[in-house]
Amino acid sequence: MLTALFALFLAPLPQLPAGETLAVYRYDADAPLRDRLIHGGRMYDDLGGWILGDADAALAGRLGAAMVPLEALVASETLVVVQPHAGHGHADGRLLWSAPRRALSLRALAPEALKAGLNGGFLCHGAFRPVDLGRAIKPVPHNPGLGRAITPNPSIQNWVAQVSDAELLNAVADLVAFGTRRHGQPGEVNAQNWIDARLASYGLSTSLYDYDSGADVVIGELTGQLDPSKIVVVGAHYDSINYAGSTAPAPGADDDGSGTAGVIEIARILSQQDFAYTIRFCAFSGEESGLLGSEAYAAYLDGLNANVVGMVQLDMTAYRASGDVRSVDFVLNDTDPALNAFSQDCYAAYVPGLAINSGSLSGGTSDHRSFTRHGFPAIFPFEDLVQYSPYIHSASDVIGTSANDFVLAQEITRGALATVAELARPLSMSLAHAPLPDTQNEAGPYTALLQATPLVGQTVTTSTLHWRVNNGAWQASSMSPTANPDEWRGDIPGQLSPAVVDYWLEAEDSLGNRAWLPDAFNPGDLDYEFIVGVKQVVFFDDFEADRGWVHQQVATQDDWQRGDPFGAGGSSSGVGWTDPSSAFSGSNLWANDLGASGWNGSYAANVHNWLQSPSIDCSGSSGTRLRFRRWLTVEEATYDQATVEVNGAQVWQNPVGSHVLDAAWQEVEYDISALADGDPSVRVLFRLQSDGGLELGGWNLDDVEVYSIGPVAGGGNSISLQGDTNGSVGGTLS
Repeated sequence: MLTALFALFLAPLPQLPAGETLAVYRYDADAPLRDRLIHGGRMYDDLGGWILGDADAALAGRLGAAMVPLEALVASETLVVVQPHAGHGHADGRLLWSAPRRALSLRALAPEALKAGLNGGFLCHGAFRPVDLGRAIKPVPHNPGLGRAITPNPSIQNWVAQVSDAELLNAVADLVAFGTRRHGQPGEVNAQNWIDARLASYGLSTSLYDYDSGADVVIGELTGQLDPSKIVVVGAHYDSINYAGSTAPAPGADDDGSGTAGVIEIARILSQQDFAYTIRFCAFSGEESGLLGSEAYAAYLDGLNANVVGMVQLDMTAYRASGDVRSVDFVLNDTDPALNAFSQDCYAAYVPGLAINSGSLSGGTSDHRSFTRHGFPAIFPFEDLVQYSPYIHSASDVIGTSANDFVLAQEITRGALATVAELARPLSMSLAHAPLPDTQNEAGPYTALLQATPLVGQTVTTSTLHWRVNNGAWQASSMSPTANPDEWRGDIPGQLSPAVVDYWLEAEDSLGNRAWLPDAFNPGDLDYEFIVGVKQVVFFDDFEADRGWVHQQVATQDDWQRGDPFGAGGSSSGVGWTDPSSAFSGSNLWANDLGASGWNGSYAANVHNWLQSPSIDCSGSSGTRLRFRRWLTVEEATYDQATVEVNGAQVWQNPVGSHVLDAAWQEVEYDISALADGDPSVRVLFRLQSDGGLELGGWNLDDVEVYSIGPVAGGGNSISLQGDTNGSVGGTLS
């Protein structure tokens, strides 16, 4: 009989609108191509080397992806991915497609066949999964910070060395002792309580995320000290299953006692440290029943617009086939290529003796899939893509037979710990700095004071002031300790006006730990700025009154509106977005579709429109700059374009390869001196163009300012500011 646990899968899933068809697109090992398909169309399931989505020949042609259309579903059928593993699978239903050289298939199942498949217990690791055609995979935002090279951090090296194979073995033994941990059975609840107590014993704040009548997701949280809103998740599933039936023994030593033990071991070590970002140690229930716990929790985080900077899944880390070389294998299915590369660099830096492989997993998936589908970057380092344990989901998944190599588990856990620690950024010292103000003092020096207070008992040994003038080359100046405790002083030499000075600061302790300001994922990603000279405001508009801005439709729609925003938000092709609920200052702003009655806050398909400023007199201006507040959500520039133009020349466009998804007001500034200096009629224009699919919120603008920097009276000279025409988002964080 069908259990209540599977009833949710039997509810009718959304179908495609009449006339629309599905297709599979081939990407092989080219995960960036897969992600471009996700960004450009509606994709529903990553099949490993292939991805399922709406048929779109134009998209396939534009991206150079091979596309295979599928036969249409009939009204009563449910599309199911069937991915047999460890000798188990279910092959009923109408075959629509099968992967070359693999057992994976797409099948259209009538209600009775679907019920039989669900009753058969083939849901393990998502290997039998109905496809929800009402919810596309949510694109993962691009994080350029993941591209940084990994230089081993001495503190992280020390923590990596503490990972113990004995601790891992003992934790797996404790989990196996609970007997079967099948979802909805007492063994799973007993394991839940044991994991909760272990995480609490390390001083973590623990909680249970309850999503159904079975055991819950166990969460241990280590709150970040600098930006706790950024979250790093490391997870594993603690439930187990035996295909022989609900009463058959399911010790689950390798699957996934080994991964759960790894999460507990990482928590034991990292819980005693301080990090810039929050770390959540998650033990998921219900994975073998269809990724239930992780899907519920990832959906919850998605609903909160949580900022998950990375998710690391550990599932099966302790089996090594006879004669096989120890390695960590990175699964490409449902994972983020940038985070995969970052983690592989972490493994190479901190576990140099461990071989690294990557490829598609033919035997289902794991809890990382839930996070990726909700737009969170996730990875899955695994024991072996080809020779993983053949004993899982049976009474033989025990220590010694299935979980037979705890040195391998130790090595994989070490790399996972290093990845989590690098993502969360160890906080070895507290930094404070009061940004330097604008000045008319050309003589200098401009003194920056940095308070660098050690947090881990070490000594701050060096501090460095990095600075540049007028976007020139960066220079570095050593800072010196002052008479005040933990205070360092650095000087930037005097500059002839007009000049724009950017700078950032960093400190290093006796263990080699580094910290920097402004805070960013990488040192120098953000910087402070001050001007030397006389600031002259040429134009400023906070949009509280109508000062003559004009807007126009070029194609399809003109949705530019001035007024009080309504905070509209939504999801298009799985991409969540929101518009501001209030102006940056005052009551009014200019925006694409404010979201009032009759509007939804989103720009439309195939539009081209613009908003243009009144004429701005810059005839007496030198070193002219444009500054404004922006809240922009727009698809990546391959498909939709948001541009800033001055007198017809483009000074900025949204990037290719990643959506712009502002979640707060951003201050943006560009040097427009080459376009505006001495011109009595300067016009600033904001343009939006979209293609036929994936519409987000568009432009929201406030506090537009054009200003110049003049020389100090009686001094200075005429310096042309060589601006970056691509622009950047500045930072003034301390």
